[in-house]
Amino acid sequence: MGYYKTSPQAEKEIKDKPQKSEHQAKIEKYSSSLEFKEGQVIEATVVGFSKGNKVTYEITANTQKLTQKEPKKFNLLSEGQKVKLQITRLEEGKIKKVKCVDP
Repeated sequence: MGYYKTSPQAEKEIKDKPQKSEHQAKIEKYSSSLEFKEGQVIEATVVGFSKGNKVTYEITANTQKLTQKEPKKFNLLSEGQKVKLQITRLEEGKIKKVKCVDP
């Protein structure tokens, strides 16, 4: 029963580990140097709209994309529009929730 000692699947997993691209490494390095605080106002661009009243933003500082519910300002926003967002929740230094301040 020697064929159970080495698993071809385990060998394949070791070989197939994904490598980070140069672009991903630059983004990670740059975004780790940024420090965000709750209540901080940042710039973003409206990228798209989802079903219901959800808006997808791309944060200018670190190219992160977030989708948030914006029931009051949904009709005032358009794709490609620059807006100001207030950070309402952070987790481990990453932005998790924002609120549109200035459409």
